[in-house]
Amino acid sequence: MKKGYFGKLYAGGGAITDRSSLHELGGIVNVFRDTLQVSFIGFGNNTNKQAFSFQDLQAVGGMDRSGANSWSTGNEGVNIGGVSLGGATDGRNTAKGGGVNINHNLERSYLNVQYFYGENQRELSQNNFVATSYIDSVVNTNSASNTSKFFQSHLAKTRWEFTKDTLTKWTISVQGSLKRKDNENNSNSIIVTDTSRLNESNSKAISDRDESSISTNWSHRKTSKNKKWSSTNYFGISRNETGNINLTNNLVDYFANNIPIGVELAEQERQANDKSQMGYVNWYLKRQFSDSLSLGVHNHFMYDDLNQENRTLTNDGSGYIFNRALSNVLDRQG
Repeated sequence: MKKGYFGKLYAGGGAITDRSSLHELGGIVNVFRDTLQVSFIGFGNNTNKQAFSFQDLQAVGGMDRSGANSWSTGNEGVNIGGVSLGGATDGRNTAKGGGVNINHNLERSYLNVQYFYGENQRELSQNNFVATSYIDSVVNTNSASNTSKFFQSHLAKTRWEFTKDTLTKWTISVQGSLKRKDNENNSNSIIVTDTSRLNESNSKAISDRDESSISTNWSHRKTSKNKKWSSTNYFGISRNETGNINLTNNLVDYFANNIPIGVELAEQERQANDKSQMGYVNWYLKRQFSDSLSLGVHNHFMYDDLNQENRTLTNDGSGYIFNRALSNVLDRQG
């Protein structure tokens, strides 16, 4: 019996001011027992850094055996399989998360089980000043905005491979995810000349988004004994559901000679719900004539059911009313 463990740990911290500090910590720990590998992953930081590199997850986290799903980078940070690892480039980003990756090789089969959780809280403040010169005056625009974003995600995945013999193989995989995205933006803008104030606007935008998805895939591969014929069958089903609520509020005050002369109010609530289901079957038959010549036949069947509903309410100061022009429903099957 072979058993052991290895990993990578790091931690650090520091102070910016008396009321603000930085910290980062994380680790990947592997436990081995014969052909069983269990990798534990955890991290937390507020330094706008990604917790682990792709190479760390591949080499230390066992992803080279189980696969690393999808990997993407951008202004919102780094995520793997839709789970954030931190690293947003704008504002102050606080990230934390963890998970487990299990790989187990048996006599004729292989099993992988993954679960990951990620959470991000991002704060961004911006101030802008623009001065525009005209023949008889200068118009100054001062604007400020504060944005708060919260992102939370869960990912669970399992894959089972069974090799009956050197000619036959089955693969089954199931994956599910839950995501939550909350955004809030508050902004203020003041436009003045060198003699008077023209207008002042205050706006607020809130977005709450929830997503859930689950998918199942199955494949079967069969090769003839003389290896001249081979066939592969794929079957898959998936279901996705997204709910999104957006609230916007915009208030503008107008002035003449520094005296208020009018107010403009605009409010909108937009609700969007998307549901989709999809199923597919692929069949591939191949005939090998020589090392450099083969003939293949491929069939693909797919069915999808899509429902999208957008509902918009607007308020001009007298109350919320249904806005038919900005609302729609889409149903599609095929």
